[in-house]
Amino acid sequence: MTTSKKIDNPKLNVPNMLTMGRIVLIFTLIPCFYYQSDTARLMAFIIFCVACITDYLDGFFARVLNQTTKFGILFDPVADKILVSTTLFLMAAFNYFTPISIIPGMIILCREMFVSGLREFMGSKEKRLAVSKLAKYKTTFQMLAIGLILMADAFSHASELKNLGEAFLWIAAVLALITGMQYLRTTMKYI
Repeated sequence: MTTSKKIDNPKLNVPNMLTMGRIVLIFTLIPCFYYQSDTARLMAFIIFCVACITDYLDGFFARVLNQTTKFGILFDPVADKILVSTTLFLMAAFNYFTPISIIPGMIILCREMFVSGLREFMGSKEKRLAVSKLAKYKTTFQMLAIGLILMADAFSHASELKNLGEAFLWIAAVLALITGMQYLRTTMKYI
């Protein structure tokens, strides 16, 4: 594992701009759900994919350019949570899921709020709750799931893509439960 130097200077660098760009993209994604046209569905899919790519690129550039910052450490996972939570909520509100697949979406949303609370608690103890490898897999599965379901909706409700997306959503929900328990176990040491 490569270690990178932490930069305490809050200057704008490539990784931080990508993280902030991801947050801005979320606000452009929201109207796509309200305009139920083919163009809006395609735009939702494209915007979500671009936001997911920025998630990968900000971490990549932070390591390669040695530009890890406190801002990035804090806001990269926050941007991910906002992206996933907002999109899952909108997908549920606009009936993108089969009724049974609302369950993994709710598990993921609850886990995100729970882990955010644990991170806040750890911050009050001046400790950091580092993102685990398994949590990164969870993020990958949930982003793939959402992307596939959005793609299915954008391209004439392709049922195979939607089914695969919903299967990935269930995998992400299981990983969400496991990682949520891991983070709770880590946090219990400081209570």
